[in-house]
Amino acid sequence: MNIYVQSRQRICRCPDCLSPSKKLNSYYLRKFRDLHTFGKSCNMYLKSRKYRCLKTECRRKIFTERFDDHFEPCKRRTKDWMRKLLTIALEIGARQPSTFAIYYPFL
Repeated sequence: MNIYVQSRQRICRCPDCLSPSKKLNSYYLRKFRDLHTFGKSCNMYLKSRKYRCLKTECRRKIFTERFDDHFEPCKRRTKDWMRKLLTIALEIGARQPSTFAIYYPFL
């Protein structure tokens, strides 16, 4: 299952100088693995925008909008997926992982 998402906000703040910007530079597509949905593997595709900083004294000329509540920068899995994986790892402990593969097919 593939899910395509995109932000609806039109203004983004520069992470360095915190000035708001509407000046859109480009788009790019990010792919994430998410938890299984209805028993099927789920991929999320995030259309992320790149903005241009309008302050001339700011060292960062182009920046990308952030989605810290669900997607981490430079990661390929969602935060929900990582939380689930951590819970499973703590449950398994020192036991043999192959015994749990039957119950957790998304690994």
